[in-house]
Amino acid sequence: WLNMPGEGQVVRQTAEFDRRTAVGGRAQLVWRPALGEVTVGWDGRADRADYTRQTTLARVAVSTDHGYDARYRAGGGFVRVRRLVGARLGLDLGARLDALHYDVQDRLAPAGAPNGGGWLWAGTAVGA
Repeated sequence: WLNMPGEGQVVRQTAEFDRRTAVGGRAQLVWRPALGEVTVGWDGRADRADYTRQTTLARVAVSTDHGYDARYRAGGGFVRVRRLVGARLGLDLGARLDALHYDVQDRLAPAGAPNGGGWLWAGTAVGA
């Protein structure tokens, strides 16, 4: 409840409330033909957060300084091919496509307009 002030600042009290919820999962299918192993799959995650910071006096809220609602979603698909080359050497090839999106809404802003964005990226991997 009590903040430690910096040089020349006033001692004040605050209360913070931070609630988060998340869910995620992964699914994959593995196929083993005669030439090696093929894996195809998907994974994803979704998060939600609610954050509030209030100025307090004697542990009673007198004003709200910050209030945010946030959402985060991410998911991706992948494929992996593994094969033995000779008796002792293995080849491992993979590719992945991921997407991410987020939204943050400032509950104290005049219009409460959401602020969000996202990304899409692809990657490959080779190993032996």
